[in-house]
Amino acid sequence: MRFTLFIAVVAALALSARVEAVDPEGFGDMSFGMPKDLAKKKLETEYNMRRKFPLPGAALVCRDGIELSEKEDRLYLEGYPYGSGKYRVTLYFNRNGKFYGYMLEGAPYGEGEVEGLLRDEVVALSKDFQQRYGPAGTKLRIAFQGVKERAETHFPIREDENFTVVTGVARRKAQWGNGTNLVAMVVVCDKQLRGEPKQAEMEDAQASAEEPRKRGRRGR
Repeated sequence: MRFTLFIAVVAALALSARVEAVDPEGFGDMSFGMPKDLAKKKLETEYNMRRKFPLPGAALVCRDGIELSEKEDRLYLEGYPYGSGKYRVTLYFNRNGKFYGYMLEGAPYGEGEVEGLLRDEVVALSKDFQQRYGPAGTKLRIAFQGVKERAETHFPIREDENFTVVTGVARRKAQWGNGTNLVAMVVVCDKQLRGEPKQAEMEDAQASAEEPRKRGRRGR
């Protein structure tokens, strides 16, 4: 009896210590699903941004050096502080202009720094996002073999029907010259919002679904 009770207590403690994965909700104070115009305004207000140059469409910048720019269905933050480094953040918006995901890209590294500084940064980011969003009980696996030969290397943190969370290494064009560099990266995506049909398509589908009902009413 005592042995059975002991096993039950141990099992209860193990369950209470187990940390469940938390669903990603957005980036900073911007929740997934937020309209692009509102997200941009929120960033401008939060960082008290002003035009970098007195020209329409010029990038916005704040005193801390964070720069905000816009291109089609994306917003970009340059010099965004995260942890001990600064990152380029790409904010993605779907066909309805709703925020559905983001990517962090770190400082560029040469191939000689892959097994040192770059690996350390990727491991730190992976541990952070694994702790926040990774399914409970999963082990973090990071293998750097072949990183130099690939355009991108992904280390999955979470992949289910609702969310994608990956860390990794990406090869990017160097700022100067014709060469390339390697950067640490993180991608977080709300898959349901990313694949959301365009509003006009949803309205057409709804109208098509209602048409047979209207015909049926007329025939009565």
